[in-house]
Amino acid sequence: MDERCLLHDEEYYIRSNGIESQSCPEIESLYQREEILRVEREQCYQQETLQKIMQEDKSGEENEEAFRIRRKVLESCKDLNLSIKTAGGIVEASMYGLSKNCEVIYTLASSGHWCSLLSKAKLEFSLEDFSISAVRDFVCLVEDHQGLEDLSSNNVIECCRIAHFLQSAILFNDIVEIIRSSIDTDNCAAICNLADQLNEPSLFISSIPLVTKRLEEIQKDDAWNDFSPSLKNHVITLRNAFESRIAAKGKKSKALYTSSNEFLALLSDHLFEQRERLSDAVNRQNEVIAERKQRNSTQPLIRHEDVMGGSVSDAAIKIEKQEIRIQTLEAFFREQKAIFAKDATTARRYERPFIL
Repeated sequence: MDERCLLHDEEYYIRSNGIESQSCPEIESLYQREEILRVEREQCYQQETLQKIMQEDKSGEENEEAFRIRRKVLESCKDLNLSIKTAGGIVEASMYGLSKNCEVIYTLASSGHWCSLLSKAKLEFSLEDFSISAVRDFVCLVEDHQGLEDLSSNNVIECCRIAHFLQSAILFNDIVEIIRSSIDTDNCAAICNLADQLNEPSLFISSIPLVTKRLEEIQKDDAWNDFSPSLKNHVITLRNAFESRIAAKGKKSKALYTSSNEFLALLSDHLFEQRERLSDAVNRQNEVIAERKQRNSTQPLIRHEDVMGGSVSDAAIKIEKQEIRIQTLEAFFREQKAIFAKDATTARRYERPFIL
């Protein structure tokens, strides 16, 4: 009777020819440890995911609760007016519109003191540092009676200050954009000073190049007296940096620095890099000279090579220029450190962005 080979599946083949786990306990132990680690990692990931979902749910519930409270406060402000004292008189405004768009007014409206007065007394608020015309324009903006395109050019700056003071973020950002787009040589100093007072980075970044360019003229104007000592030092420092063109690595290139610390750190790194390049060039120059001298000494019958000629002469000129550049860069770096350090002991007002 013929014996025929039976076909076996893959599982049978592995069982018959593979290494049995009981014959190698070390491998079995290794697989077990890997499996345990895999399960632990999965459980850890599952736990982190659940915690994240729970936190998001909690945050969503908190946001929903905050929205409910805000809506309740705004509802209580409907049909109520707020008397605003200005430099030129009283402006009546809707409590609802102001509370909806200004966080300061909303905070006051939601406070216990104001809540007790909402239906019992006439509410008053002081904006006596601003003109009546500017306050009226601002009230019209928050009550949607007029758009920004209708805002009087004479009141743009004051409305910007009011929006900043009352923490009306949307209006403030929109007005800042209007001011930023209108910066020119005549108003750059005033806008730079405004940006400094309001700590508004986009206005400062946009106005400072014109200010540094016209610094000599501005210093003769009354606008320079309105600058704080810190801002004066800052402008002078940036003017020096613009003129040197060292930190910017060229006349046409520009870079954004988030603060004086970053500016000085990058300048220090640039100085270190230039020193390293000079050191490498000097070392290579000495190697070439040594090689030429060696060849001249080992080949007395052949015409000697000019040790200091050719590429060595060209490299010597470049090395000299690099040495002068590094000396200039070192002097500039010391100057900037001194100016920045002078103001850093007061208000540390250099922690703001600027472009070089």
